[in-house]
Amino acid sequence: TRRTTRRVRPLMASPIGRSTRPRRKRVFRTRRKVGWTWLRQLPLLWLGAVGGCLFLLYFFVGSGYFSVRTVNAANLSPSDLNAVIARCQCVGDNIFTLRADVIRKRLDGIPSLVVERVYTRLPNQIVVEAVYKQRVAIWRTPEAAYAVASDGQVLRVWRGPFPKHAWDGEAIFDEGYDGTVKKGKRLLVGEHVGQVPLAVGLSLRNHIPAPLRAQVRTYYFRPII
Repeated sequence: TRRTTRRVRPLMASPIGRSTRPRRKRVFRTRRKVGWTWLRQLPLLWLGAVGGCLFLLYFFVGSGYFSVRTVNAANLSPSDLNAVIARCQCVGDNIFTLRADVIRKRLDGIPSLVVERVYTRLPNQIVVEAVYKQRVAIWRTPEAAYAVASDGQVLRVWRGPFPKHAWDGEAIFDEGYDGTVKKGKRLLVGEHVGQVPLAVGLSLRNHIPAPLRAQVRTYYFRPII
C-alpha cells in the first residue's frame, strides 16, 4: 500500500466578498520644481523670527554700534595713554570679538606700566587698570645712568649729567668697565641691567641697620672673576 498526503479542507467556510484586511495605498512620487513657493507655506511667525535674527546680527556686527571707540585708563598720563592705545590695537574692532587676555599680553610690553586688569564696557569701551612700576634704585655706569625697577628693567635713562643722589631713600649702584658694561653701549628703556647684582645689592642694603643705611650713599658692584 502507498501512503499519500492529502490536504484536509477546514470545516469552516471561507469568507465570501471583500477582504477585511486594509490595503496599502500606492504612493506615486513626482518631481517637484524648486522655487520660492515653499515660502508661502511657512507660518508668518517663522518668517518674523528669521527677520529678527538677521536684524540682530546686523545690529551687533555690521552696524558699528559695538565697535571700540575709546580706551579708558584714568590714572595714566596722555603719553602713556597713547602708548596703551597703540599697543592695544583694538580701536574699531567689534567689542564681542575681543579677548581681554590677548589685549593684556599686548600691553605687557610697555616698560613703565604694570597692567592689573583689562575688561570691556558696553557698548564700545575698553577699560585698562594699570599702575606705574616703582623705581627702586639708580644704576650708574661710565656710559649712562638708569632708573631701574625691582626686576632690573630700565625705566629711565640719563646720559649726562648723571644724578648724584637718589630720591626717597633709593640706593645708587655703580658699575665700572670691569663689570658687564661695554664702551659705547647704552641700555634703552625696557631693557634690563643685571638682575642678580641688583638683587644682591638690594638684599645687602635691606640688611644694613637703618641708622647706618642712611649714611651709605653708593654701592659699588665688581664681579668676581
